[in-house]
Amino acid sequence: MHTIRLVLGASLTAVGLMLVACAGDDSPSPTPVASNPTPRSVPTEAPTNTPGPAVGTPAPAEPAIKREAGWGDVLGPVLVYERGTNPPSIVAYDLGNRRPIWSAHRHQEGAFDEAALVANGVVLATRAAVYLQDFKGEPLEKLFDFEPEWQAIETVAVAPDGVTVAFSIAQEPQPFGTPTPHGQVFRRYGRILFYDLNARREIREVVGTPEHSLAAGTIAWRSDALGVNLGSFTHSESPGQRSAVFLDGSLVTYDVHDWAYLAPDGKRMVHGISSQCMFIGGPDIYVRDLDTGRDIVAIHNDQRMFTGMDWSPDGDEFLFQSRLARQGDACEVLAEPTHLILNASTGLVSPAPDLEALYRRWYGDALVWVDCQGRFEPLAGGHIGWPIAYCSESLSPAEGRLRYQDLEVDSASFFRLHGITP
Repeated sequence: MHTIRLVLGASLTAVGLMLVACAGDDSPSPTPVASNPTPRSVPTEAPTNTPGPAVGTPAPAEPAIKREAGWGDVLGPVLVYERGTNPPSIVAYDLGNRRPIWSAHRHQEGAFDEAALVANGVVLATRAAVYLQDFKGEPLEKLFDFEPEWQAIETVAVAPDGVTVAFSIAQEPQPFGTPTPHGQVFRRYGRILFYDLNARREIREVVGTPEHSLAAGTIAWRSDALGVNLGSFTHSESPGQRSAVFLDGSLVTYDVHDWAYLAPDGKRMVHGISSQCMFIGGPDIYVRDLDTGRDIVAIHNDQRMFTGMDWSPDGDEFLFQSRLARQGDACEVLAEPTHLILNASTGLVSPAPDLEALYRRWYGDALVWVDCQGRFEPLAGGHIGWPIAYCSESLSPAEGRLRYQDLEVDSASFFRLHGITP
């Protein structure tokens, strides 16, 4: 039996922070650390004193959009997704006309590394610049170039209004403390840039500090569009720092427990799932109310290992896996999981034996999924928050088919969903 504890009587506040402090703490006040907003645009002319590339050094190639059959003649809705093989690409697909509009290669010199669906197109970021590509057939538009102190744009997210864009930007690691006998320790810093797509200008740039490093990672907007949640990447088995960064320039960094899964509405978070032997799975699950900073549900079972999977789109239910706990120091995960649903309001847990039926209940006719050689594979957000699906058979890549209703959209072993236009 799972031990479930409901913590009741916690009153809501108007703050509605994306992330919160340790259990039992009141939500801390945001710390203002904003830089002054300045226009960020593409200059119409290159400065006359700017030297060109050195002799024999080719100029960086501009990224290319491959125009497909549906270019300039879109019925909609438009599905934007990433395919992982042959070649890795970002694709805009017209579901109404049942054909692709355009595609763009990823992970090549000068190619696009990240994308986000906006009101009438897609924002695309390379290692050196940010662009906008619409669905109507207009040329690729450069929005702005990188600043010298930037290392790379890691992730992009668009607010519910469809026009305010946030970028998580990595910087070169900086020396941290004094050198040790084993060498210099470095710390990663980052910044969040808010950009107004309609005005084609920066709203605000918030820069990481020793207290709030803002190391690059995944970002997700609050449902009230006041700011974003940042989950910083790490190069280890441990989860990264969690921060809330607001449009007014204030921010809070939270010391949440172990691996965390943010609800899509930004009001709740599952956390406290530990990891062992490079596998996320532990005996505890907590549900944090992000308005109050308190855990409202706690589950503990020493005989089981819990692994988070996905939130329902309304943020009311959380899908997770349950396995028999490991014996001794064994690292192998041999037991097949049982899928369970946690009601984030009541704390009740119920079985989910049919994932396809569950996702069809969640998404209805708007469901996008992957057929892995006859097996239903959901595009699940996981702890990163990106809806992805990977088809594998005996640990080898297998062909998967991306599906929407009765339509087979594409085939590859890996897919990531960026979104569907209304």
